[in-house]
Amino acid sequence: MLISDCHTDFITAFSVNKSFEYFNELSNGSIINLALFTDDLFYFDIKKILTLYKFYQKKYKNIKFLKSIENISSLKKEEIINLNPFCVSLTWNYDNEYAGGALEDGSLTKKGIEAVKYFDSENILIDAAHLNRKSFFELNKIYQIKFNSHTAFFDLKKHKRNIDDQQIKIIIENNGIIALTLVNKFLSDYNYKKNDVNTIRENLDFFISKYGYNNLSVGTDFGGTFDLPLDINTYKDFYILKEHLLQKGFSDEIINAIFYENFNEFLKRNNLKI
Repeated sequence: MLISDCHTDFITAFSVNKSFEYFNELSNGSIINLALFTDDLFYFDIKKILTLYKFYQKKYKNIKFLKSIENISSLKKEEIINLNPFCVSLTWNYDNEYAGGALEDGSLTKKGIEAVKYFDSENILIDAAHLNRKSFFELNKIYQIKFNSHTAFFDLKKHKRNIDDQQIKIIIENNGIIALTLVNKFLSDYNYKKNDVNTIRENLDFFISKYGYNNLSVGTDFGGTFDLPLDINTYKDFYILKEHLLQKGFSDEIINAIFYENFNEFLKRNNLKI
């Protein structure tokens, strides 16, 4: 299946052999964002990370692999430059010297503002996925926010990691991409251990009914969690999701846009590093 996945943690969280089970299911031209999750850096050093990226690129020539960094606070500037990511997030769930993390109340700092200006000058996107609301709106004053690599919607699940109507509209106004995560605890208010394709469809329906589908994609967080819907655990399971969406009235055009084309076009129009 042709997939654009805006966020995975394969590069730090999974063994190489484990990731094969996922990548073998992908069609030529699929795009996978391999995020370097810095809280797991005790498993790897930067040199090994770069070697692993090259290994994936060589083994899977049919897949476009992107590099990104989830939480820059553990890395030196030179390390970030060497990784040459297409996007970075300033934080993870907690406040740091750059900004406020999703689960805390900190602000965008002077150091954070300087970092944003530097990344913008290098055409490296700021990923807003793990910013809290305060830092998001502070960032919006100095930077055109275009990307959230893995999130869900506050109107459906009132979780601090999810984004609300105002944040969604800002990203859409900037012709950006919002990628729906598959992490259960962000998807619904009812018993999330029973989440399945219906829950995913409900989230897609919510977004499309309010905002259309042109700015919507997926950011599975595969490799970073096992808290996934019952029937969607690998890319192979996207066939199940597609069949369910078709039965519920989604067109092939809309499914292809969400699964692949929207993110692919976003990368092209922003001339990002792939």
